[in-house]
Amino acid sequence: MNDLREITRYPSFLEKAGFIEREQHTTDTVRWVWFEKTVDSVASQVRLVVQVEFELSISDDPFVRTSENFSYSFNGVYLKIIEEQTEAEDSQSEDRVSFLKHPHIMPLGAFMKTFVKEEPREIDRFELKVSTLAQLRSLCKMLGCKD
Repeated sequence: MNDLREITRYPSFLEKAGFIEREQHTTDTVRWVWFEKTVDSVASQVRLVVQVEFELSISDDPFVRTSENFSYSFNGVYLKIIEEQTEAEDSQSEDRVSFLKHPHIMPLGAFMKTFVKEEPREIDRFELKVSTLAQLRSLCKMLGCKD
């Protein structure tokens, strides 16, 4: 099966290809499931993620096998752009010097890193015209995705 639109069962081939599954946090019987693969980035401030999105419908039919209660529907392939939160090198070096001079006082930057963790921020998400497994493999190869 090469066409992603024909998938109705769990797409285990994506996990074998290095994609990581993420699921929408909900108790609803219909939810989104994403399979993601990160692109190696030269710039440390931006991360690209190839994302294959499915809609998962869960039924509770006691007369079928458990695996048949899960139905997947392909929604599309997306490229997410995520901004990584990085601290400037200058403030890190100032904190090191301050800590060396006064080891009993925790530098403000270290305090902030310890107690305030900034989450990466999604900048944008683009839908890609990818509908087959062959196109997805070519895209990942072209972008240099991590395996």
